[in-house]
Amino acid sequence: MLGLVITTDGKMYKKEFTRPLYRSIGEVTGGEYMEHVCPVLLPSPF
Repeated sequence: MLGLVITTDGKMYKKEFTRPLYRSIGEVTGGEYMEHVCPVLLPSPF
């Protein structure tokens, strides 16, 4: 999965992420926690 990484100093770059995503994304973000949000009041499919 290809993702866009935006750093705190405003730099952007593309990075290939592998499964499981929480581990490969965690390496970029500096942690292994990824929040999963389930919207309640938005219409489907949001």
